[in-house]
Amino acid sequence: MTELTVLVDGIEMGESPRWHDGRLWFSDWGAHQVIALGDGKFGGYLVRFTTADDPDLSGDFFTKSTEFYIEDGDPLPVIYALDAQIRLQSLVDVMQQTGARAILVAIHDMNRRQTDFNMPGAYDYLAFLTKDLIPYIEANYRADPRRRVLSGLSTGGNFPFHALYIETPSKWSFAHYWSSEGAFWQQADIVYLEEGWMFDAIRRSPFPVTLILARGGAGDTNTVYVRALYDQLASRQYVGLRLLDLYYPQLGHVPMDAPAFRDSLQILFGQP
Repeated sequence: MTELTVLVDGIEMGESPRWHDGRLWFSDWGAHQVIALGDGKFGGYLVRFTTADDPDLSGDFFTKSTEFYIEDGDPLPVIYALDAQIRLQSLVDVMQQTGARAILVAIHDMNRRQTDFNMPGAYDYLAFLTKDLIPYIEANYRADPRRRVLSGLSTGGNFPFHALYIETPSKWSFAHYWSSEGAFWQQADIVYLEEGWMFDAIRRSPFPVTLILARGGAGDTNTVYVRALYDQLASRQYVGLRLLDLYYPQLGHVPMDAPAFRDSLQILFGQP
């Protein structure tokens, strides 16, 4: 008899299964969620996000601005935020407080931070975002593909830089890359090799993205490593790169994230 393996449980009312690019996508109408279950390529990676407006629902979230998301309105920027298990509530609070006209897709790390957000696992994780998650979001919601944002904290803050490197010098999948307190010391040699390769590949060619490196200054932070990478990038004078250093000297490693997210939203929307 064939042995059966339980891949996910706790489904309240599963419906509408679809197979897409190596994943089983289905809705759990009881939990107001869409679930994408991998085939093992990403270690059984499971993505959950809800299409409900209520940020108090349990799970990992897809949320949208209740006041501004209108089915026949203008397309909205989409913020793909890593580390939902750490950041979800604080990011939702900022979105609600500012009334940001944007869609937030917050993704749980599934205990795979060191694998997915660092090299070489970042290649597969970026493929998951660009081949699975982004196409799903843009096929089902009024998302603006010209204003995609990638955001991460600490080890998750490493990934936006790796993603930027992986797609250089071709077309970048995101317009904004936001790194809060990036733990660049974890793979310092690789990070600087990547930066050197980007410079050699781009030279004076246009580099039309926004890269925000945010850092705290209170207690045990990554500020030294973040500032060093900023200085290296700034010295290159990349053409078209909007490079920003956001510094919060009175805030620590995690507390600086919400203020940095708020300030980055203002930059995204062109506010002073």
